[in-house]
Amino acid sequence: MNKKIVKIIFLLIMIILLIIPGEVIATSIVEATKVELSQTYLSINVGESKIIESKVSPTNTTNKKVTYSSSDTSIATVEQITGKETYYIKTKVNDKVISIEGNKDTNSAKAQIMDNKRIESQKYDLIETENGYYIIRARHSGKVLDVKGAKKVNSTPVIQYDLNGNDNQLWKLEDAGDGYYYIKSKHSGLYLDVQGGKANEGDKIIIYKGNKKDNQKFKLEKTGEVNNYAEKEMAKITAKKNGTAEITITTSDGKTATCDVKVGSGGYGYTGKEAENYFFRQTDEIWKSYFFGTWNGKSYQVSDGCGLFAITHCIGVMTERYEEIRPNEIAKQMREQSGTDNIAGDTKKMKNVVKLYGFNWYPIENQTQYRSANGIKELFKEGGTLWGSLHKGDYYYKPVGRRAMNNGHMIMWYKYENGYFYAKDSARDGGGACKYPEKEFDQYVKRGNFSIIKK
Repeated sequence: MNKKIVKIIFLLIMIILLIIPGEVIATSIVEATKVELSQTYLSINVGESKIIESKVSPTNTTNKKVTYSSSDTSIATVEQITGKETYYIKTKVNDKVISIEGNKDTNSAKAQIMDNKRIESQKYDLIETENGYYIIRARHSGKVLDVKGAKKVNSTPVIQYDLNGNDNQLWKLEDAGDGYYYIKSKHSGLYLDVQGGKANEGDKIIIYKGNKKDNQKFKLEKTGEVNNYAEKEMAKITAKKNGTAEITITTSDGKTATCDVKVGSGGYGYTGKEAENYFFRQTDEIWKSYFFGTWNGKSYQVSDGCGLFAITHCIGVMTERYEEIRPNEIAKQMREQSGTDNIAGDTKKMKNVVKLYGFNWYPIENQTQYRSANGIKELFKEGGTLWGSLHKGDYYYKPVGRRAMNNGHMIMWYKYENGYFYAKDSARDGGGACKYPEKEFDQYVKRGNFSIIKK
């Protein structure tokens, strides 16, 4: 009887195997549909290094392994970063560790202090970039520690965010003795700090001026594990000599993406304030070309040059990546995202484009906290900008020392200094700077049809 049952079961299994197609039984293989790089253009000087990151889609791709190559290794080399040792980052106050709130894997999740539960959101690898600075990457999400909004003021929260190459994601380790380090932000010179100094469960990690106290001292404790985060592979690009090279990333099934690298001084090789000034001059000239005709003979044309002008300057100012923000790239993204280069007055199109750079666009009428001169000052501190369209006969918006405009134009306010709000104006001197007195600015933001862009 038992032998008969065994035979019947065996026959049933054989019938099932013959009826069900092989592809159902076999493990399903999901191929990559595309691969993207965090930057499509880099400008660096000889001896410098920059980190770029790849993302393979869809997220359930079976094999996310990628390879990097350089078209000319004598100009720029590329080294893939894999298998980095991971660490717990412990505070000296009470040995609690830096953790990402709620184990979240989303942008803007806060860094905080928690008991060491040895979970993935408490493990980090440190990736050296240049001159002793590091990117600190969370193992669970692949995102990196970031000073929120790129603010440079005490008590600004530290969050996790997608790698973007900005200085507010770079950190330097300074010896604090006994195996501890002070961890200094490159963009502000302020230090990682446990807010309040007591390191209670859930206390925020912030940046603060150096004070040599224990809540600014951290120890790197090895986890014994490596970070093999496959979805977002990083690579280090190092500049060797002046020239241009193309970095290519290739997936296992042949999908590719590229990053153009320019090595050398001059042009977009400038740094600091010099880079900002050069950026404004270059984008002003390119804006004119876009506004009046097809840029450099390319096949696409911007029908709203003022909108391009404003969004390019907004992103350049907020990211301080002047050497990387290119109007022609933004125009291309505008077309890909919304089917047109004309973005004036269209909330959805604006949101789609600025989100590519980690920002959001809001009509000011929905952001009442900014509808005053003091509110706009706070917006600037948060790393945001104010922009809008002025119209023919709008004498009310006359800047200091200049006549009112007699036609429509786009304007972007980006800083406050010594009693004046400074703006870039698409219709003045090829996009020249203007300034507006603080005493009149309350009326500007109450009467104007303005929008804000911020993280």
